[in-house]
Amino acid sequence: MTSRTSTLNAANAAYGAGDFARAVALYEQAMAENPDLAPFYQLNLDRARQRLGMLDTQEERVSGRHAEASTVPSLPDASNRPTISLADLYREVDAVELALALNSPVPTPAPLVSVLMTAHDVAAYIEQAITSVLRQSWSNLELIVVDDASTDATWRILQRLRESDERLRCWRLNTNLGTYFAKNLALREARGAFLFFQDGDDLSHPERIRLGMAQLMRSGVMCVRGAYSRVSFPSERVLPVNGLISKLGLITLGVRREVAEAIGYFNCTTKASDEEWFERLRAYAARHGGVVADISAPTYYNALRPDSLFADMVANDPAADGHIEQRLSAERTAYAEAFRQRHRELGVEGFKAFFRFPVLRDRIPVGSGMSLLPNPRCPVVVSLCSIPEREALLRRTLETLVDQVDAVHLYLDRYPSVPEFVWDLHQKVRVVRSSEVPGLRDNGKFLPVAALDMECYFLTADDDILYPPDYVAALIERIEHYGRKAVIGVHGVLVPERAERYFSAYRKVLLFSKALERDALVNNLGSGTLGCHASLLRGLGLGHFPTSGMADLHLSLFCKQRGIPMIALARHANWLVEQPSPNATLFDEHRNADEAQSALIRCHRPWGYAAIGAAVRSATAAAPVEVAERLRALMPVLGACLR
Repeated sequence: MTSRTSTLNAANAAYGAGDFARAVALYEQAMAENPDLAPFYQLNLDRARQRLGMLDTQEERVSGRHAEASTVPSLPDASNRPTISLADLYREVDAVELALALNSPVPTPAPLVSVLMTAHDVAAYIEQAITSVLRQSWSNLELIVVDDASTDATWRILQRLRESDERLRCWRLNTNLGTYFAKNLALREARGAFLFFQDGDDLSHPERIRLGMAQLMRSGVMCVRGAYSRVSFPSERVLPVNGLISKLGLITLGVRREVAEAIGYFNCTTKASDEEWFERLRAYAARHGGVVADISAPTYYNALRPDSLFADMVANDPAADGHIEQRLSAERTAYAEAFRQRHRELGVEGFKAFFRFPVLRDRIPVGSGMSLLPNPRCPVVVSLCSIPEREALLRRTLETLVDQVDAVHLYLDRYPSVPEFVWDLHQKVRVVRSSEVPGLRDNGKFLPVAALDMECYFLTADDDILYPPDYVAALIERIEHYGRKAVIGVHGVLVPERAERYFSAYRKVLLFSKALERDALVNNLGSGTLGCHASLLRGLGLGHFPTSGMADLHLSLFCKQRGIPMIALARHANWLVEQPSPNATLFDEHRNADEAQSALIRCHRPWGYAAIGAAVRSATAAAPVEVAERLRALMPVLGACLR
């Protein structure tokens, strides 16, 4: 055993035994023996001195400043030190901290830890980031990755990786709504009793989770916060931040699940909401006598890249300067003031109810550069109908939709009474039973149209579909993208121009559960997956739905006659999930008996791109130039295939 290792092990043992005076002496000896590694020994030396009362405990300065500015105990100026590499950090974490973790027994079986990772266009980093988590020494672990609508190869890499390790679970958003929206989805899907966080372009030391769990399993510890270092890749050079090799950071958090559930979800900004969430966490811990523990050794390594979440805080050129000068941006400062005021108004007891998920609108006002939510200025209304055989399905469907909308209209066909779970949502749900307005079946989705305020978004849904948390946001984004001139949906049908039957052999179905690479013009949209600005439906009433069981086709005829395009939006596979139904669907009912639909199809020809082109010309006649160009660009070059 080398002298260096012997001295270091003795120092760690003294610290672990509570003999801080001896630990101080031994860490000082280790620094003298290895001056090039003094910055790392300084971490534990300062910590031992604090325990002796030789140093004033440094106050965590999260309040009034971004949490990224909170540091480990003071380190000497880094400007005159030799270059430190990622390999140096790994070696010193192994030597300085691991001995302490080894003294903390791991229960058998070890509790499940969920590591929550978000990713957006990080194909160059994501495989290494995942590897650094899956190779953790903590045995019982799952990694949940949410791809925030990446446009590069990120999702393809995730699909490949999850085939080789069952601990990896992946979700994908269809709309880029920011890292905290994605983090909330991961939080909702996590199964572990303990939660840790990581970004898709960062690395974790193999002992990171074990070190964190050694703290979290102590009595009274509700959260653990670690230190991180900024690393320049591929050189793997550690870049000091404001003169510090490492600093406490909130992406490193580990927390007990019950604490996370008690304070609510992350606020869905694009940056800085880990600080907001952490301040809620600290307030909760203070109220309940809990402890937030810190680990000073850097076990998390942040990849420095131009488009990172922290780019707005860097005041120099790190590549040229060899270090990072970091300061709080004006946007982050204003946000910190706003969320602290809201915290004072809510109190700890109000956190969970206020910070919900999913959301359409910012819960705390932020600048435009800090939000990707649609923030609709008018109400969002969804309408659906249900039959008693699907009561259990209806409950799950409503659970996926209710937090995404402002009001729910529900037509209950043949229900003997209103289910209790519907009344639990009474502030949003308006119920009409078939005993009041009989015989509507699926046409009941359009019962509220005549009474709608035309300044709203109107969506229709099915009672057997599970809608993803970004579903309504995606519809609204597309509605606005096309200037409120089109009906937007997911399940689309292209009908041949001279079709004889509705279920023609040549019709093309863009099934809602299948992927679609780009937005597509269609003749018909399934009424379980569509939405528009209500102003498009002016004049629509139940008189336009003379036959039950054919709501989709009747709406298509209305749009065809009014020159309203219908567009199936681009999506990935299984974005929407159909629940197994205990009874036959309308599709099952009509696919072999479509005489009524076929009669309407023949009566209102042409269809295909002849009808679609007419609708596009009508919609673009008075549309803004950019909207008209977007609609025209959807017309295919080879449209003759639908004649």
